[in-house]
Amino acid sequence: MSRMPPPAPAVETLRALLALSADLATQVDVSLLLERMLDSLMQVFRAERGFVLLADARTGELSPALSRGGDAGAGGVSSTVARRVAELRTPLLITDAELADLKAATRSLAQSEVRSIICTPLVKDEQLLGVLYLDSRALQRPYGREDLALLETTARGAAGLIATALEADQLRRDVRIFRALHHGDAQAAFAQIIGRSRALTAVLKQARAVASQEVTALILGPSGTGKELLAKAIHGASRRRERPFVAVNCAALAPDVIESELFGHEKGAFTGAGERRIGRFELADRGTLFLDEIGELKPDVQVKLLRVLEARQIERVGSSKPVDIDVRLVAATNVDLETAVKRGAFREDLYYRLNVIALRLPALAERDDDVPLLVEHFVREFNARVGRTLRGVEPAAMEALVRYRWPGNIRELRNVIERAFVLEASDRLTVDSLPHDLVHGARGGATAPAAGASPFAGYPPQLEAARGVFERAFILEALKRHGFNVTAAAQAMDVPRNTLYRRMEALGIRPAEVARGAPRDGESS
Repeated sequence: MSRMPPPAPAVETLRALLALSADLATQVDVSLLLERMLDSLMQVFRAERGFVLLADARTGELSPALSRGGDAGAGGVSSTVARRVAELRTPLLITDAELADLKAATRSLAQSEVRSIICTPLVKDEQLLGVLYLDSRALQRPYGREDLALLETTARGAAGLIATALEADQLRRDVRIFRALHHGDAQAAFAQIIGRSRALTAVLKQARAVASQEVTALILGPSGTGKELLAKAIHGASRRRERPFVAVNCAALAPDVIESELFGHEKGAFTGAGERRIGRFELADRGTLFLDEIGELKPDVQVKLLRVLEARQIERVGSSKPVDIDVRLVAATNVDLETAVKRGAFREDLYYRLNVIALRLPALAERDDDVPLLVEHFVREFNARVGRTLRGVEPAAMEALVRYRWPGNIRELRNVIERAFVLEASDRLTVDSLPHDLVHGARGGATAPAAGASPFAGYPPQLEAARGVFERAFILEALKRHGFNVTAAAQAMDVPRNTLYRRMEALGIRPAEVARGAPRDGESS
């Protein structure tokens, strides 16, 4: 039966540790540094297995960074031992006698032949960097207090080098992101936003400036104008671009689950909470959280969201323990939040917290020049998706598409092109494949219903499109009743004058032209 070699003399051990310190001092790559350190320590302490676990700088949670002789992610290292060392920030020696009780309670050790463990924290300036873990199965070489003291001393010196290497590693990543942003990646992030109109160009210029800053942004605009796409572009051009982009539609979440969806919950927090769930804020850690339709949030959730933005902490449902978050928030709405604040439906303090930078996406009616570009884009998209080879759009069909006012905005345009792909039999899109109302009422106004017909007969079939048509007709009627005095019309409709001006602009209403009797958008003079 082979015997383990005797313990190394103290002088040889110290010599090996001094050589290790000199070697580590020359390493600036964190991965190489950890490998050199662990390999040398396993040789010095004659360990069968060794692990380095690094702590998340924000949460303190440990995750395997390097392993030798086993898989730290599959129960190779006792999480109980590692967590205890991390929490107490003190080294730990576990001998054969003490392991009996630990094996009975710890699944990862139950089937092992481990006889002794030495484990020590890696701490620099009171910050936990991680944990260093060694174990031995040798009966002839159990670890003792001297081994633990030597490992602790070595770890104390190595922690400073590890901290420096981690900082250098983060700096290199930051430099790569900075260079990428200044070599076209920032521009590429906005490449999916189609259009060259003056109205769109202005807001994209603002958005690029916003992307480079860590500020909360509020995107305004009618439904279907591409608010989520703009939020993705801001994220893609920011320093957080390598981290998650998490989108939440607040209007699509039921009131009884929205708090859990945003902040997460603990096991047993409510009926059906069978396990802990991480919320969207934590999923977006170090990235961007996009809250669409934020105007639909209930007052109690608004209060909690305001607290999160101020404290940069969340509390999972069923827990009173705060969790730090590092999230850039971008919100969006098609609701007039100023009016909602006056009605008491939206908190004023939350509105000002969100409205640090406001970006207003123009309605498609303000971007006539962009319609041909968008049509060409969608034709290419659906050609690739359905395997067609349509060569474009007939001039008469394009003219109808450009003249239409698009109350449903880009979303409606995309749906129209998708519908045309289904109906079109030729190799180009023609007026025959476009909706009848779009072609024959190309300015987007609702036609008067015939006697006995449904009052909605003249409206487009899409809800958003019909809503835009109604809103436009309603505003025009109010303007006429008040002699095209915008202030008087706004007071009658109980909305701020600036809000009415914005809606008129979005719907293509120019009161001076209408007052002069100029034909506009299907209205007769």
